[in-house]
Amino acid sequence: MIGLLRAELLRAWSRRVVRVLAIGVIVGIVVSMGIATFNGLRDSADARYQRTLEACLRGEFTPADSLPPRYHGSLAAYCPDHVRRGDFAGAQIRWADLPDGIASGTSSIIVLLGVLIGATLAGADWTAGTMGTLLTWEPRRTRVHLVRLLVAVAVVLVFTIGAQVFLVLAYRVAVAIAGTTDGTPPGIVGHLAGIISRVAAIAAVFAIVAHAVATLGRSTVAAVGILFGYLVVVEGFVAGLWRAIQPRLLIRAAEVAISQQPLLDQGVTAVRGPNGAIVGQFQSVVLSVSGAWVVLGVWVVVLSAVALLAFRARDVS
Repeated sequence: MIGLLRAELLRAWSRRVVRVLAIGVIVGIVVSMGIATFNGLRDSADARYQRTLEACLRGEFTPADSLPPRYHGSLAAYCPDHVRRGDFAGAQIRWADLPDGIASGTSSIIVLLGVLIGATLAGADWTAGTMGTLLTWEPRRTRVHLVRLLVAVAVVLVFTIGAQVFLVLAYRVAVAIAGTTDGTPPGIVGHLAGIISRVAAIAAVFAIVAHAVATLGRSTVAAVGILFGYLVVVEGFVAGLWRAIQPRLLIRAAEVAISQQPLLDQGVTAVRGPNGAIVGQFQSVVLSVSGAWVVLGVWVVVLSAVALLAFRARDVS
């Protein structure tokens, strides 16, 4: 068992796609934060104030001969009264914007990374034709499948948590250089930790789904193709026509689990008083936060069981 686990961990580390994704994440975060820092320095509040004041002094806003009489045609007296430093807010990077504006906004990319890693760790051996060699060394297929799945989940959790932590650290550096911590609510670190853990958990769920599909299809490409087809056809098209199925869908449940906001019915129900007058309105909950985790758990259990049965029964040659 330990030897198989060690071998699968080494195999996962040797996958080129994992290293490429890691490099891509690091480069992407560094470049994006660098651009944000540059823009913050270039378009700071002071810089915008100076540019506007200089334009006013050149008469671009109000010609000197059109000034109110009390300024006696002097732009030097008029402009400081109408171009005030306190009216300008630069394109600063705000630490308070990170939890909801940045961390939650990048959750779809993080989950996609989980899909790619999960599909790769399951499908690469089939594509390379090394599954037969693995089963010759360890013929107990149930153990092989479960260990491979465990390694995939562990790799995705480490990868996605590490990516998000690196993003937070890079963002904090950018804030220190060209940003502000003004308006930061208390408990922001705990809020960030909650978002990071939930996004990583959802990425692991999608990795398990991708791992199961890749095992069934014996290919990384097949897994990614089937999952994207499902997202487009079922989640995108069918869900719009058949709203009753929405609480059972993978993406809907993932969105509720990450945001901690229940899925509400799009219709509004009116509440009427004894005389028939409308006294209030409400939207019914079609998928709660706890229900979303149950839906995700059902997806994981069912697909994992089907993948295990197929792996045990099918010929690998």
